[in-house]
Amino acid sequence: MSAFPTDILVAKIGGREALDHTAYHAKVLLAKTILKRIADRDSVAIMPIPPDEAKTLEEALHLIELRCLDLSSAWRRDIRSNEGIEFRDYCSLAFDIRRVLPLGETEEASVKGAILLATVGVLGDRSADIRRYLTENPWPVPEVNANEAGWPKLVLFRVADAFLRVVRKKNWDDLHSVAESIASLRQSQQTYEREYLQQENGLRQVAAFELVALYQLAKAVEMLGVFVGKGTPRTALDDVDFHLSRAIKAADSAGIIEMALLMRWISMAARLLIRSTIWHQLAAYNSKLTDFKQALTDEFQTRPLFELLPPQRDAIQEVMHIGNRAIVVEMPTSSGKTLLAEFRIIQTKVNVADAWIAYLVPTRALVNQVTIRLRRDLGLLGFKVEQATPAYELDALEGELMAAPASFDVLVTTPEKLDLLIRSGAADQGGRPLGLVVLDEAHNLRDGERGLRSELVLATINRESPDTHFMLLTPFVPNAGEIATWLDDERSRSVAPSLAINWQPNDQMIALAYPKGRGRVWGLEVKPLHVSQPHRVPIAFNERVTIDRERDRDSTFTQAKSSKLGVAAIVAEALASRGSSIVLAYSPTDCWNLAEKIAPLLPDKQSDNLSLVQEFVAAEYGDDFALNGLLRKGVAVHHAGISPEVRTLLEWLTEDGELVTLVATTTVAQGVNFPISNVILSTHYKASRVGNSYIKEQLRPEEFWNIAGRAGRLFQDTLGLVIFASQHPDDTTLEGYVNDKVVELASALEEMIHDTVERGWALDLRSLVRNDAKWSSFVQYLAHSYRKINDYAQFVTDTEKLLKRTYAYHRLSIHQPELAEQLIESTRIYAEQLSKLPARVLTLVDNTGFSPESIVDLLREKESFNLQVEDWSPSHLFQAGGEGMKGLVGALLKVPELSIETIGAGDGSSIASMLEMWVSGRTLREIADQHFASIQDIQKRVTECCRTIYQGLTHQGSWGIGALQFLSDLADAKLSQEAKAEIQSIPSMIYYGVPTIEAVLMRSLGVPRSISVALGKRFVGEANKDDPTPRLQKARAWLEQSSIETWQEVVSESNLAINGRRMRDAWRIITGNQPLDNVRKAQ
Repeated sequence: MSAFPTDILVAKIGGREALDHTAYHAKVLLAKTILKRIADRDSVAIMPIPPDEAKTLEEALHLIELRCLDLSSAWRRDIRSNEGIEFRDYCSLAFDIRRVLPLGETEEASVKGAILLATVGVLGDRSADIRRYLTENPWPVPEVNANEAGWPKLVLFRVADAFLRVVRKKNWDDLHSVAESIASLRQSQQTYEREYLQQENGLRQVAAFELVALYQLAKAVEMLGVFVGKGTPRTALDDVDFHLSRAIKAADSAGIIEMALLMRWISMAARLLIRSTIWHQLAAYNSKLTDFKQALTDEFQTRPLFELLPPQRDAIQEVMHIGNRAIVVEMPTSSGKTLLAEFRIIQTKVNVADAWIAYLVPTRALVNQVTIRLRRDLGLLGFKVEQATPAYELDALEGELMAAPASFDVLVTTPEKLDLLIRSGAADQGGRPLGLVVLDEAHNLRDGERGLRSELVLATINRESPDTHFMLLTPFVPNAGEIATWLDDERSRSVAPSLAINWQPNDQMIALAYPKGRGRVWGLEVKPLHVSQPHRVPIAFNERVTIDRERDRDSTFTQAKSSKLGVAAIVAEALASRGSSIVLAYSPTDCWNLAEKIAPLLPDKQSDNLSLVQEFVAAEYGDDFALNGLLRKGVAVHHAGISPEVRTLLEWLTEDGELVTLVATTTVAQGVNFPISNVILSTHYKASRVGNSYIKEQLRPEEFWNIAGRAGRLFQDTLGLVIFASQHPDDTTLEGYVNDKVVELASALEEMIHDTVERGWALDLRSLVRNDAKWSSFVQYLAHSYRKINDYAQFVTDTEKLLKRTYAYHRLSIHQPELAEQLIESTRIYAEQLSKLPARVLTLVDNTGFSPESIVDLLREKESFNLQVEDWSPSHLFQAGGEGMKGLVGALLKVPELSIETIGAGDGSSIASMLEMWVSGRTLREIADQHFASIQDIQKRVTECCRTIYQGLTHQGSWGIGALQFLSDLADAKLSQEAKAEIQSIPSMIYYGVPTIEAVLMRSLGVPRSISVALGKRFVGEANKDDPTPRLQKARAWLEQSSIETWQEVVSESNLAINGRRMRDAWRIITGNQPLDNVRKAQ
């Protein structure tokens, strides 16, 4: 029976809904306080709470906490029961209210208030919020004299400080302080205890019980601190519970009700603190995981990882269950999915020691980011993490890596590259099984060509490697279970932690911002948007709040609201004091324009890190490039017209808090994998590439929420702001947009089939691929399968089994079986065409990434690009004005799969010339001046040049030239191994913009293009030629140990305006090879 009739009391005041409303109001008050701080430019301003509101909050808090105590026994029995979940939710409400109320009126009351705030925060699964609160708001640690205030008060204050440090655990300093604090109490005990007890006279028994309670609490907190840090002893859960039970009993015996109640709250919180640690959550798995836990919590870590976030804690057992072959983990952005993937990778390696793992991400930027993260974390266990360039070809260095036994444990790449590795047979060269495929950002499965490639590579692996496991990581999608059963209908699991449903790393507000005023006196207001979305509860209220007060300005109100870009600039300036912002723009041109509007509004900013990036930019683009002027204001642009190395450095500055504002295109921003304080949108549209042109389309809801989810840094920001720049206060279009629901995750192939049928076209694959290049990936999948089966009759028999492996057929067979039948019939008809093709054509399909139709067309025109073997040497192919490259480019312009933008005359000669200049090492400035001279503005000229190179030539050019090499039968040419390797590396030379295989080696390890040739020569001269280690790994070790003198010499040879030390520092940042004082930025 309940100790308190709290359910009746709750019903009398309007039920749980009324308490929810009160707690939500407390969140609103906190949000208003933060907005007031922005308006006042005051980091400590507080929105006063009117007395009547404070009284309402206190009354609700009292009832909520009574209800929590009523439910506590049920929570202890089963944390996942309905009553256990209700207990958690009520504790979360209590936390929301307590953090806006004063902790207490006296020092002692404030200390106890801090303890209660911490306990309800922990018990409400608000660990990120309470840890951030305790960092931002240091609790009172009164300096008391034991003789004057009493020994028990001194003990209470010291133990309270220790307990709050265990909750905060900002780093090891907190946990060391716990041990030191309790040890100092033991020393003081001999001095003060006897004297205190003698003073109490008749109340000596009560005083003794009080001290026993406090001593037991001190012992429990001390043990709690040790277990959180080191995971010992394993019996800590029972040991801490034992001491706290005795503390509660002693306080009850003394009749000190307030203390007994406080001990009960601490006891429950301590229990959850232990259960949340990585020691408890990952106990009794294997020695590798034990080693990993010790490495993650080691004292060398700047931010050691002591506990799992609530969604991670809720998901970990399902993730680690080895019986689950296919897992779809759906958790919010910034909730720690990558760490779960790392645990699963370790589990896979323990179960199959010689297995390798493929970790797939959608973009080149994420390949680099994830490689750095995995190398940093899994490298602690000795795991080798490598990356394969997203280029659709396999160079000599990657071939060497794939063939070497045990040369890597984890390969980070894109789905397109893994597809090539599997279809070409390169993935099998090492003779090791593919144990696990991790697909990050799995919601991209519906994203056109990229999504189709992901779907089909998973289908291929699933069919050809039945022992391979799958782990898909995605924000919430309504049909994650369907995706899991597609991959394995018996051994699959959709992991959508209940704790993750409404979990966020912090509170979030989505709002419109617009200028308000008249003449030259105007300010900036925000209007919070009410958002009704599953799993998302941003703060909103029916009130408009000023974030930049009306004042005299240089510009008029009419000018201020004349464009969304202008409004976005004003918002960025207003939010500059509260942390880094990403401002989203539609195009590179908009990025430059917006950045140039923001920079004059901000003060100058200086730091050694900013200077380093400025020096690097000057070395790459010249001293007068506009980006350097922006950096002096803490502003930068981030788009496809900036080199990948510079973009990485800008991301580093933003993550480190050095950049105030990063202006990025919406498409590029989707690849940014780190949190920031504010997201400002000047647009919610993106430029989507279709062939050689771009179309303007809205960010899909899942894309928007993925970006919005970055607003608010874990453990650092109380409120993440997502602000739409608006020219007026009532923009119904935007209000409707944020309420668009995330739809079921469909298959890109399924959508292509629907589109075809809706247009009234026949599902004739041969005709479709001829007229629409997006069908190429699907017919390549069929061609690869046909080549594997190598029998027409058998293929026809197995057609349904083959198609069943695709997500499209899986969905169609359930929802539209008549379309599924059409797909089967169309596939069988297409198989008849495949049966008539020479085996060589099917082999070329697998090696080139072109459809059978494109291969046949290219073979017919082979004479136009059929160079002599000697003409394929890099020195001949890339010589200025040569005809060889022009002929190759001319052939590639006709290939539907390639989207090579034509420039100049449009016959390929200008593209060939750009490739020759690019590979020969000419600077971006030189290439821009020659091929984009008609653009007067220097930064726009360089931007267009970079966009053409990095968005088109590096990928499309390397892919196309590599394909033509296969068609040219170079593998049969009588060449030395060195000459073959050089020719095989030509696509990589195009990808990286360097003329030698040694320079390709350096570029693949993140060395800037400007010094890669010189540094590559130095490596060849110093490397041990007899060492059988793959060159990539040998060169990485050499670079990590290289001296500053070596870097200075190669920089001097290259005539760069940066010294060797600074260039090496930049390389270390680009590749993640930073000193260990900068590890563990995020969970």
